[in-house]
Amino acid sequence: MFIKYLIKNKLYTFVTLSGFAISLMFVLLLSVYIKEELSVDQFHTNKDRIYRLIRDTDASFAPPIGDYIKNQYPEVECFTRVYQDIMIAKFQGKLQEKVEFMLVDSSFFNIFSFKLKEGDPRLVLASKNSSVLSSSFALKIFGKESPIGKTFSIDKLSCVISGMFEDIPQNTHFIKSDAILNFNILGDLWNKEVLKTNDVSSFALYFLAKKGTDLPSKASQILGQFKKDYWVFSDGFSKTLKFEPLTEVYFSKASFFSFRQNSRTTIVIFVTITLLFLIIAIINYLNLPVHQAA
Repeated sequence: MFIKYLIKNKLYTFVTLSGFAISLMFVLLLSVYIKEELSVDQFHTNKDRIYRLIRDTDASFAPPIGDYIKNQYPEVECFTRVYQDIMIAKFQGKLQEKVEFMLVDSSFFNIFSFKLKEGDPRLVLASKNSSVLSSSFALKIFGKESPIGKTFSIDKLSCVISGMFEDIPQNTHFIKSDAILNFNILGDLWNKEVLKTNDVSSFALYFLAKKGTDLPSKASQILGQFKKDYWVFSDGFSKTLKFEPLTEVYFSKASFFSFRQNSRTTIVIFVTITLLFLIIAIINYLNLPVHQAA
């Protein structure tokens, strides 16, 4: 009887089933989007021990701050500074190419779980002039030939390629990079003093805490010292300090100009929309036997 009713009322059936199908399609698409957003930075093996240092709604610090905190607090296993920019690099003596690069400390691949296709994570950034290329960028420049041991220059500085990493995935707050270089080369790109003083606070700072320690609890002690000898705090530009868990960075209110971010409010809105589409789909489906009975 139900099938006969549907065949007899073709227009109603078409409209109802189309609405049901479209609603389900939106539910599936939104569910995939929500799942992807909630998975950001969840793949890192050490995610529960990685923290980004933030001050008020800012996530930038001076280069010496990482060393200062590591030397003062045994809870810190290691740290990395991060800075991203774009420059023109010269490959094979003549080929000029725009490079989106990231400056990090040698501990970067030990802290984060970005995969290396070639190279040892403990050694690829051991020297100041070492660098690693993304697999897609290496393919673009060198074809199928291995880039290991080859060199390129940035602003007349020679960099040696010591590794190759898989392209940075979408489910991380870090943006795409063609090359990753040792942070200390910044002293040659800018000036050597930038690495030694607190004058320029423009760099993200991440810590890997030792297992079984409570690094975030040390934030108040560090803040007390910063109020005495770090101008950002002593001059009143920032008032709070926090170790932010890695899994909260993507949804953080603390900004850093070159990182991906989203709002939890946006996710809540999309979850609500998804539920509404699901409810509409269910109501439309239930209306079929109701109208048939009528």
